[in-house]
Amino acid sequence: MAYRFLARNYEEGDRIYLFGFSRGAYTVRALAGMIHALGLVRPELDHLAPDAWAVYADEEESLSRSGLFESTARFKKTFGVTPAVRVHFVGVWDTVSSFGWIGNLRSTPYAADNPSVDHVRHAVAIDERRALFADNRFYPRKAKHQSIKEVWFAGTHGDAGGGWPEAKSGLAKTTLEWMFREAENEGLLIDSAEKESFLGRSPGRKDRAKPSVECPVNRSLLGLWWLLEAIPRRQWWYTSDGGRMAWFWPHVARRRVIPKNALVHESVVRKLEVDQGYKPSNLPDEYVVEA
Repeated sequence: MAYRFLARNYEEGDRIYLFGFSRGAYTVRALAGMIHALGLVRPELDHLAPDAWAVYADEEESLSRSGLFESTARFKKTFGVTPAVRVHFVGVWDTVSSFGWIGNLRSTPYAADNPSVDHVRHAVAIDERRALFADNRFYPRKAKHQSIKEVWFAGTHGDAGGGWPEAKSGLAKTTLEWMFREAENEGLLIDSAEKESFLGRSPGRKDRAKPSVECPVNRSLLGLWWLLEAIPRRQWWYTSDGGRMAWFWPHVARRRVIPKNALVHESVVRKLEVDQGYKPSNLPDEYVVEA
């Protein structure tokens, strides 16, 4: 368990970098939220990690939101290390909704708004339409100490975070290259040779794809996925006062909503120029190009 690993190994002054894709992206966001809410338990108390999760996630769903905050605060004061631990960098690819089962997708505190994270980078897929892969974005309050970029990229879920055969991974390599650069800019040390190998630029790894806007968007809404579009689902609905659990009507392959003035990666602009068949109808009229 990542929380237990950090509890055992963290030393004051360390920088914590967390990365994840899909539900793994939600997992690291929840981990960061857990660190904010509970702190890290002292190393000699690492066996309390499962109890920490039970408190944070309110596994029995027995607490009100205010009661949950009180419970986590008591845990942090009793068992947490001091000074408070911060997360330096959260890098995620196309976070999908929460955890639980299809009819009751649950959320955890601070996964969308975490004041203990210094830098957030989120690569989001423009073209994913499956209900079970609804985008799960950040909704932060303005904080001077935070740097948050949520950037939209061409492609479906796997085009954002990987998983397709290497020959079809040109779009995924584009998001990977962007994340490499963003993490390095915030102090992460990355082996240059390994990075170039992953990006298909190593002479000895011609089998690996390079970042490419000419790579077609991989279709994800196929076969049995269509059946799941007709099932209502329950998940967290973010509002100005925090949010609540709500039921959502069948999804029916709706496109994701991209807000006005969203950050759109420059590779999308290049793809629109070179790929005459690429015309995402959900791209807003006004957006900011992210280099």
